[in-house]
Amino acid sequence: MGVKLARALQNNGYGYNNIPMNIPFCQKDFVKSQGARWNFKDKTWELSGEMEFETAKIAIRAICEHMKCKPEEIGIDSKILDMPAETKEAREAAIKAAATVLFTHPEQVICFDTETTGFCKWDEILQMSIYGTNGPIYNSYFKPERRKTWRGAEAVNHISPEMVADSPSFSEEKKKLQEIFNNARVIIGHNVDFDIKKISWNGLRVENAIILDTLELFKLDKEAGSHKLIDAITYYRPDLLETFSAGAHDSNTDTWGTIEVFKAQMEKYRDLVNDSLTAQKLEEFVSTKEEIPSDEEQEAILSDETQEEEFDVEFL
Repeated sequence: MGVKLARALQNNGYGYNNIPMNIPFCQKDFVKSQGARWNFKDKTWELSGEMEFETAKIAIRAICEHMKCKPEEIGIDSKILDMPAETKEAREAAIKAAATVLFTHPEQVICFDTETTGFCKWDEILQMSIYGTNGPIYNSYFKPERRKTWRGAEAVNHISPEMVADSPSFSEEKKKLQEIFNNARVIIGHNVDFDIKKISWNGLRVENAIILDTLELFKLDKEAGSHKLIDAITYYRPDLLETFSAGAHDSNTDTWGTIEVFKAQMEKYRDLVNDSLTAQKLEEFVSTKEEIPSDEEQEAILSDETQEEEFDVEFL
């Protein structure tokens, strides 16, 4: 689905396909859980070039956070974490293809965000929010089926087992969610590959859709510095910063913020649109300045009206 690590390294001028790491023996179990493999020939742990690039970046960040070190301390160039997977030209072609769908069939465009119990494959989804171009489509908490506690994540996101005790399980909602994703031809998110990976691990299929990552598009416009969602809001829509900050790190608010960022990014890529009908629809789309739904407007889709700060897995 995503760009392979080897291809991303080649696109950015690196002379190797795998990423070797200097890992102490005592950390072998954790790095293995993040997808690293042992290279018997070189006698070192490495991230395989066959991994998806975004998955590899997630693994690097998780390993560094776990070991409380910088990438360079384990032999990794930290610039890899900020580099794009493909060239600007290739990404612009993908944007134009997605724009064609957006401006002719906006009902087939969705934006989503998840909050989870952690970074690993066996972690579960605690909340998912989905927006369409006209507003919210879905928002719910989920009661994990395997994890009873998630203390590390809870310390950050403040989602306790008690908060989701009466919520449906992800499995119970999977059929409904699968229908939403089946009807989508364009899927938007901020660091979206992570969220796609999480829903795939939890049984949802994402097939034959154009994937747009607002984080990667942000890097094209602003290469240096932080690329968190709040940074993107500040860069593209500073007028929404106060409203966004009031509810940041809740997946519903983050999804709304991502849609607004995406609208601004489409404005910047207006020159990619040549068709007159497409240009007209672009004007209509980006000129619609939605406000975050009120509590009353969200009531129909919220499984729990008590919204607390969520676990930010975007690295965003």
